[in-house]
Formats: sequence, structure tokens, C-alpha cells
Amino acid sequence: MVNKKLLQKLNEKRIIDRRQVLWWQLGFEGRKIYSEKDFNQNLKTISYEVQRRNWETGKITYQGEEEYQIWTKDEVPILFKNINLFGLDIPCFITVKPMSHPERVGDGWYSLKYLKEDKQPLSEFHRPHIRGVVVEETKEFLFWNSFLLGRTPDWYQSSAFIPKNKNLPPIILDPIHPSKFYNNLIEGGWSHGRRPQKKPKKFDNKDCFNIIPYYDFRRDQPCLILYPAPLFKRKLDFPVIIKNIPKRIPKILGTGYISFGVNSEEVFYWEINAQQERAARKSLINRLGTLSRNI
Repeated sequence: MVNKKLLQKLNEKRIIDRRQVLWWQLGFEGRKIYSEKDFNQNLKTISYEVQRRNWETGKITYQGEEEYQIWTKDEVPILFKNINLFGLDIPCFITVKPMSHPERVGDGWYSLKYLKEDKQPLSEFHRPHIRGVVVEETKEFLFWNSFLLGRTPDWYQSSAFIPKNKNLPPIILDPIHPSKFYNNLIEGGWSHGRRPQKKPKKFDNKDCFNIIPYYDFRRDQPCLILYPAPLFKRKLDFPVIIKNIPKRIPKILGTGYISFGVNSEEVFYWEINAQQERAARKSLINRLGTLSRNI
């Protein structure tokens, strides 16, 4: 069940932006929920000499042996853990990128070899880290919010926040820009060559529809939500934009994304065909319940 009060409190403190709901599709890349015992048992400790430099001057500020924990299995692990942060008990999810998964050059093991030779520290993503705040777990998905800590999401890079408690893993701030996350799903599953509509349409919000997280969806209020739904067989679910008008059957506008501003949102979408709309609607009825009828 979604803890709306906690998410609202985190939003007010600017720890998260509750509008920006992301998800992991369970099973993809072997994404699997582990117990803390099993999670820890599949970590391997390694160490090597590292040099750290001042990024402005290039001068070495530290040199010495550092110890890291890496993930030895191919599956992507998910560990749920309540952690006291910023004076609040927050349901976090911890993960680590498997060393067998590809990077820009080779895979993690390949990169590790050259990191050791160049005395470069291991990426935060290849060590256990707090990825985000748990919004909700369903049979198909883990919904979550990124930690922002007052930041505006960055399209090009992420950073890590190191808690004062040394027993806690680093927190990845803004691991992926929300619009980029939604676009990656669309582009990864729908090739440009087969897409009839090249550019997305912009939703004209002249009637001032509230753009809200899926868990605030109510059939008696005009609103827009974004939720994953299958459009193609054997592919990841796409982000789907749903327009709700009270006393009418909700309309699926298409697949798209929300561009979040500081105090505003804009919705962009690609239209889908009748077969894709039927597949999306059937799935959304099963998951959200009330898309098939008026109230």
C-alpha cells in the first residue's frame, strides 16, 4: 500500500518530487527481490589501490587501498529496507549493478581490470547503493521516487550523497531524469522506422487537468496520470498517458512522457493504434480497476 502521508512529507521537505514516479519492471534483467541475508551472501569483497584527485587541479588528494563490495550474480538484486534518514523512517530500496552487465566499454569485469591498473575508484553503481524511495511493490513492478534533496533533475549525470552513518550505503541522487526514463522505454521498444508519428503531440491543457501520480487517481476528478502498460508482446511495458473525465470512460491518449518543470508539467505523447489501445486498456483495467466503466 502506498504511504501517501510519508511521500507528501518527503515532497514538502524537497527530499523527493512525488510527481516523478519511476518503476522497475520485475524480472527484466533478472530483477529480483532478495532478503537481506541472501543479498549479503552474494556480495564479494575486493580491494585495490586507488588515487583520488581534485577534479579542478588534477592533483592527487588521496592514495591508498580501498575496499569494495561487488555483486557476483547475473540477476539485478532489489533489497527493501527501512532506513532512518533526515529524521524520517524511509522505505528505501538498495541495489547494485552486476559486474557481468555491460558498460560503455566491455562489461564490469573488463572495466574493473583497467580501473585497477589506472588506480581509479569503482563506480557507485557497481557497489551497493540506495537507489530510491519505495512507492509501491506490485506483482509486475517496483514503483519508486528518486532522491533529489532539493536538486532539479539533471539529464546528463547523477551524483552520490554519502550519509554520515558509515554503515549506510551511498544514496544515488537523481539516477535518471524522469523524461529520459520514459523516453528510453519508448525508444527501446518501438523502433523509429516503424513509428508512424515521428514527433510527439503536446497535450493542450486548456481545461486545467491535474497531472497527478497514479496512486492519486480518482474517477470523480478530471486528471491525467501516467502508468505502464503492454503495447507489444515480449517487450517491456510502455508509459501510457490516461485522461480521466468524470462520468466518462477514461481515454488512453497514447504512449508518452511528462516533462516536469519546477512548478509545472507538460505532457507529450505518441498516438497508438486500436490493437495497442485494447492491449493497454485490458492491462490497465486489471491493474487499476475502474477504466472500463462510468461512475
